[in-house]
Amino acid sequence: LLRLKNPQKYFPNLSSGSKIAIMNMSLTGTQAKDVVFGQISARVEQCKWFREHGFEPDPDVKSVLRFPKDIYVLPGSSKETAPAGYDIIAGIMDEAAWYTETEGHDVAEEIYYNLQRSSKSRFIDDWLLIMLSSPRYTDDFIERKGKESETDPSIFFRRRPSWRSQMPNTYKSGKVFSYGV
Repeated sequence: LLRLKNPQKYFPNLSSGSKIAIMNMSLTGTQAKDVVFGQISARVEQCKWFREHGFEPDPDVKSVLRFPKDIYVLPGSSKETAPAGYDIIAGIMDEAAWYTETEGHDVAEEIYYNLQRSSKSRFIDDWLLIMLSSPRYTDDFIERKGKESETDPSIFFRRRPSWRSQMPNTYKSGKVFSYGV
């Protein structure tokens, strides 16, 4: 997005004053904010490319990561209305299987489809939605999306044990073994 001369003009369904957002949602707004201002901002600060191109977040703003060209990284809670009103090109639903669920009401599913509708209407095919989670039970929303991925090529699903998802240098010895997997 930052490499585009005018990101709002690039996407035909956006007006010139649109704020393009990447939203990180978690179980609570506090958790999402901790991820945005802890992990995400640390990665941006450590990335040479952002510094070299003058694309560092505005240090005076503590509620969102604000970049030039009206591009934002926002924290959001697991409320189904969290994405409302934003031009979200990418959404991350962290621990999606653990969002509130009552009989007949699956918050993860509602957020997913709200994000999908909103993103499709603004960005057509140029949007991304990521769900990260360990499943809660065999038919929770993340498991249902995994099953749907078997017949829908637009859904990428990967099941990995947590130790396979770590950065390569996480385990200092470099030695690994398989046990019953």
